Amino acid sequence: MAQLVRLDGVLTIVDSKHVVRHLDAGDHDDAPNEALEQIAYADRIVLNKTDLVTPEELDELEGRIKSINAMATTLRTQNGQVD
Repeated sequence: MAQLVRLDGVLTIVDSKHVVRHLDAGDHDDAPNEALEQIAYADRIVLNKTDLVTPEELDELEGRIKSINAMATTLRTQNGQVD
């Protein structure tokens, strides 16, 4: 299978309405914070459900994501629509 495919990048879909709760949860029982790790390792981040938060909340969230992973490109979407 390795001869047929290659990993070109890591895409993470972020639920703009609920991700802060998961980021704030921290680590539990020595298990890593999955939301934090997925954002940290992504090459591209899709901020979905942007219609469910205010523009101010969205700007704050995007800033927080950039503080976790400044290299990833971000795209804001609603209903998973990506052009």
